Amino acid sequence: MNLVLYSKLEPEINLDTQDKINKALLEMVNNDDATVGLIEHTTDKENKYYKKNVDFYNKLGIYNILRFDLDERYDQLFEEKLFKCDIIHLPGGNTYYFLYMLKKQNMIYRLQEYIKSGGIIVGVSAGALMVSPTIGSAQFGDENHVALDDLSALGLVPFEIMPHWNKWSRYLADLQKYSLSNNVNIYTVCDGEGIIVQENYVKLYDDIGIIGNGVYI
Repeated sequence: MNLVLYSKLEPEINLDTQDKINKALLEMVNNDDATVGLIEHTTDKENKYYKKNVDFYNKLGIYNILRFDLDERYDQLFEEKLFKCDIIHLPGGNTYYFLYMLKKQNMIYRLQEYIKSGGIIVGVSAGALMVSPTIGSAQFGDENHVALDDLSALGLVPFEIMPHWNKWSRYLADLQKYSLSNNVNIYTVCDGEGIIVQENYVKLYDDIGIIGNGVYI
């Protein structure tokens, strides 16, 4: 298993830590001609977020980017190319809508199989939450405007993630109650921090907290 989970791609804080995560990602890829499959859950008509994601990878020396839209420009013919990429990138946005679109286009199983076959998933913010068993913790900060009932996600790791902790720490008491009632651990990740999972080893980059059984460590 190869997962690289960020709170934010362009942080204003913890820049040294972000650099370490980026370097670890490049070591994981180990391919001078690497390809990235960028999944977009919402059609980015103005290319605003697409350009930011491309710039991020270009700065890492990765220039082969495949754009895969789950929304208005969805084309199933691109799926085979997507799952041949070295990296599949799950970006930020509304967590509920992202999961809704992954389920709508039947991508959950294919992403699970992609990881089993040695692929790398990079998740950012909402994209990082996708690797958890559920996106239940998204209720603290996101709006479920698609009325999504089934919150089960990829289930690649046994914990949930709360990104942007430097901005959302006011939800600590709510998350403590949530962790207790749902028997789940939640990693609190500030911008510039991140988590890398390889095989069954979880490496936390910087001062990441854990909420579990109603306690914050």
